Amino acid sequence: MKKWCYEVNEKRNELLKSGDIYDKYLFTFESHLDLLTIHPWVDGNGRTSRLVMNQLQFELGLIPAKILKEDIAEYIDALIKAREGHDPSVFSSFMMALHIRNLQAEITEFKKSQEVSEDKTIFS
Repeated sequence: MKKWCYEVNEKRNELLKSGDIYDKYLFTFESHLDLLTIHPWVDGNGRTSRLVMNQLQFELGLIPAKILKEDIAEYIDALIKAREGHDPSVFSSFMMALHIRNLQAEITEFKKSQEVSEDKTIFS
């Protein structure tokens, strides 16, 4: 854990000076995977790892990634494949695709809400 904390803080400080959004997201996804792999607690490793990922994203000025209930099976599958294959890019690729999918869904919902708002007039 001490090594993980040191490495995360070093990379975080480096990325705070960077404008590379993609690298920032990869770092947060890999930090999440690494903490889950260390599995330091008896319970709550997943929740804590996701919380740390979102905190890092917040600090780096990113839109936080979320894992919805309907995505849990795919999420766990990506974790397992990344661990078994010793390839963190499997998990990072999944998380990036999931994040993009969630953002696109939110944009679509926002656009729908704007169309409804335009159709309604306050004054007749």
